[in-house]
Order: sequence, then C-alpha cells, then structure tokens
Amino acid sequence: MHNFTRLIGAAGLITLGSLSATADDGFAIAARASTQGLGGEVIFPLADNLNVRGGVYGFKFGHTDTASDIEYDMDAKLFSAGGYLDWHVFGGSFRLSAGGLYDTNKLVGASVPGQTYNIGGTTYTSDEVGTLNGRVTANKFVPYAGIGWGNAVSSDNSIRILFDLGVMYHGSPEATLTADIPSDSPLRDDPAAMAAFQQNLAEERADFQEDVADYKFYPVVSVGLSFAF
Repeated sequence: MHNFTRLIGAAGLITLGSLSATADDGFAIAARASTQGLGGEVIFPLADNLNVRGGVYGFKFGHTDTASDIEYDMDAKLFSAGGYLDWHVFGGSFRLSAGGLYDTNKLVGASVPGQTYNIGGTTYTSDEVGTLNGRVTANKFVPYAGIGWGNAVSSDNSIRILFDLGVMYHGSPEATLTADIPSDSPLRDDPAAMAAFQQNLAEERADFQEDVADYKFYPVVSVGLSFAF
C-alpha cells in the first residue's frame, strides 16, 4: 500500500512538472457519465501518442433490495478521484489506459420497518431488534486498467466523443451488520436472549461478508464528451 501511494505521488509530481513543457500543445476538458458516477476530467499531452488525465466522479442513488430474505432501503454512495496515463498505441483513437484512484464508494442499507427477521436461524420481530444497518466498503486506494477510444487532445477536432471500458481492483470488500435495538426491546430484559441474538447477528454478518468477498473488481464503463483548447 505504501509503495502504491508513493507511486501515485510520484506520478502526480511528474505530471505537474510536465504541464509547463506541454502548455503550448494545449489541453482538453471532458464531461463523463459512467459506472463511477458523473464527473469531469482534464487531459494534457505528455508526448506523442501519450496523454495524462485526472478526474473526479460521484453519484448517489437509492433502491430497495433483499439480502438473506431481509428487505433493505439501500443507498449507493459513489465518489472517486484519480489520474491515468493514456497510450494511443497506433497513433489513433484507440488507447490503453492505466492509473490509480482514491475511491470511497460504499453501499449502506437500513432494514425496512415492520418485518420479521431470520437472523442466524432464529426469527425476530422488528420490535425486538429494531433496525438492521448494513454497510459494504472496500480499499480506498485502487489501481485501474482499461482500454478506450477517443483522443481528447488530437489536433484534428476540438470536440470528441470518448468511450472507456476497464476495471478497478479494490480487493475484498468489508461488510458490517449492526442492530439499533430499541430501549423497550424484550431482549434488554433477558441477558441470555440478548447474548444469543448477538451471536446470531455475528453469524449473519459472517454470511454477509462471505457473500461479498469475491467482488474484488469494480467494472468501469464510461462515455464522455471532450473539448480541446
């Protein structure tokens, strides 16, 4: 992780140092819509067929979903910022891209009121356990690799359509599951029942963790419109 952070920092210094040298070559800005959210980018040429770009992306949306037969109100909160090198291998629109991002994407959910919950093989009411709160997060510093089409700083056209297809590797996500137990819950008056519930909740969280552990890659599909200066 420390090596990756130093690498991103070094890339940033190289980028800053090269901007003055390439100022006469112009630059471009781009608006993006993607699986990372809505965002914007700035693109600079570094050398023939090689560009550097940085971008910020974000979005938030909610939906209702079911996990382990429990209905949740889910919120996906997307935010990421990163830098990339784009190599136009054949000197045209096609490119190979690599880079790194600071990524705080997360999924949070709260159980819909009025349900009964099967937790660890035991049935509980919402009066007993209150609201279940789930959260899924992943590594914040992630590498990116992908392919794309469109050269934002090519001299033949100031407006370009961009398309990218790639993946971010964020490692195994971490899942948490907690309960906001009401103050008047019957569980609070029965220590043995409370201990049993906490054990069942721990088993449910472990199952939740196992369900998301294999989702180590985040797909990136992006379209954009750039304008060169």
